[in-house]
Amino acid sequence: MGIKPRRSEVWGKSSIGHILTNTVYLGKIKYTDKATKKKNVNGHIVRVKNKEPEIIYVNGLHDPIIDLETWTKVQNIRKNNLSNRTKIDYSLKNPLSSIVKCGICGRTMSRITYAHRNDIRLCCRHCKKNIGSNFSYVEKKLLQALQLLLVEYKLKITNNDNSDIDFLINVNSENQNKLDIELQKTTLQLNNIYDLLEQGIYTKETFIERLNLLKAKIEHLHKQLDILKKEETDLSQKKNNKQILIPKIEKVIDSYYETDDINLKNKLLKSVLQKVDYIKINPKSKDDFKLILFPKLY
Repeated sequence: MGIKPRRSEVWGKSSIGHILTNTVYLGKIKYTDKATKKKNVNGHIVRVKNKEPEIIYVNGLHDPIIDLETWTKVQNIRKNNLSNRTKIDYSLKNPLSSIVKCGICGRTMSRITYAHRNDIRLCCRHCKKNIGSNFSYVEKKLLQALQLLLVEYKLKITNNDNSDIDFLINVNSENQNKLDIELQKTTLQLNNIYDLLEQGIYTKETFIERLNLLKAKIEHLHKQLDILKKEETDLSQKKNNKQILIPKIEKVIDSYYETDDINLKNKLLKSVLQKVDYIKINPKSKDDFKLILFPKLY
């Protein structure tokens, strides 16, 4: 009939399977008890789905569009074909899984296989502006970028260069000084409103309103200071972590192509990278794209 799915050009197997088993078309409404139970695992609270949900079917207020006889035939056919179905392989296929992100929308890039043209690409399923590239090109360029990062870190360690982190530490220190001055000023204002109340300049209502505003501001300033102090500690730690990261990157580069284990490759990359932003520069070129690496400096 020429009807297409909402998000694709063709119907997928799972969508068709859902349609063939959807009891709504039979005029029924299904209630499933999927209540989750809290379970303590290693001190953490997690939610566990009910393993044996209770399923109840009731007649809906709508008219069915499939008769019971047709419905039963379809379910019997599906039941008899179960033994012929191929087991789906859910093992990890993408060594860059959850690492490479779209540089435009921020979502994770997906590994997509185009069997008809024997092509595997890394694409953003949500952002059509950031056209993907051949997977092998992205993988190769990522390892090359890691190699360049390794050389850069070695040079900085040799030259005792931490200018990038020192700059951030100086900015952090300046922001802390500004907050300290603002905190002193606000505390002085808080002390003065008591005098204004005693002198009759402030009414009781004005005093309470002003008191609450100043207290809230002081609390906010303290929170901002705490955040900056934590950042300062983290930045100081990062000055030493470049040297720690060097052998980790060397291990990733040496081990990556020595193994066929996709999970191991993924773990190796995640050990040194927070994420990698992908940005396509020329849509017509296979390898004209930019990768921005975010190393784990902590």
